[in-house]
Amino acid sequence: MTLASENQVDAALIEIQACTEKKAALKAQMNFRKQVLKQKLDKDQEGIYRFSKKVNGKTVQCTVEELTEKVKCLVRHSFTVQTSQNHDDVIPLLTGKKVSHSFNEEGSLVWYKGEVISQVPGYPQWYNLVYESDPSAVYTYRLVDDYKEGALKIIVA
Repeated sequence: MTLASENQVDAALIEIQACTEKKAALKAQMNFRKQVLKQKLDKDQEGIYRFSKKVNGKTVQCTVEELTEKVKCLVRHSFTVQTSQNHDDVIPLLTGKKVSHSFNEEGSLVWYKGEVISQVPGYPQWYNLVYESDPSAVYTYRLVDDYKEGALKIIVA
């Protein structure tokens, strides 16, 4: 499961008792964001995916608190949107991902599977989406807002 807010990070950690299990869960979340979501960061933040640090010339494992802050930083970063047209090499976190997107239809929640195919040029908060049930049509939504509200989930194959 992808943790989508800092509160979810805190809530998930409360459920885990052992320090070693907390570290394992935080490392798994970091690896998921790096390897599966391919979440990219600025050059000055590349060390965020490291599980250890140098202290007085020795390699020391990060504490639960340090790993928690790294995961929260990744969560915060996932909601930033590239607004400059000059950075064509930046691929938004959602582009190319398979998703499940919910809608309230006649009082009940209905989920549709689809793929985020692109970000709308000039409108960085808008994404183009194709649903499996209607592959010939392209729909455009503010998916980051839906993700924050829990109406959009990234599907891991």
